[in-house]
Amino acid sequence: MIVIFGGTGTLGHALARIIDKNDQPCTVVSRCEVRQKEMKKLFPRFKYVIGDITSDTWKTQITAYPEYVFNLAAMKHVDLAEHNVEHCMNVNYYGTVNTA
Repeated sequence: MIVIFGGTGTLGHALARIIDKNDQPCTVVSRCEVRQKEMKKLFPRFKYVIGDITSDTWKTQITAYPEYVFNLAAMKHVDLAEHNVEHCMNVNYYGTVNTA
C-alpha cells in the first residue's frame, strides 16, 4: 500500500496517475474535501482520508502498514513561509515528523 499526504495537489495528482497505472493500492490524505471529491472521480479505487499532517486524527484510518509514504503536504513558497514561520514549521517540520 502507498500513502500520499497532501495528495490532492498538483504533485499528488501526478503521482496518483503513476500509482493508478501500476494498479497499486493507495490512500490519499489531505485536508481539502472538495479536491478529494474531484480526485475520487479520476481515481475511484483509492481510499481518501480527510486529515492534516499537523495533527494525528488521520492515523486511525490508515489500517495497513504502508510500503511507501509520500509527504507532499508542505508550504512550498519561500516568501509566504518567511512571513508565516510558525505555520511553516508546523507543516514542513512537525508534519513530516507526524507522517514518519
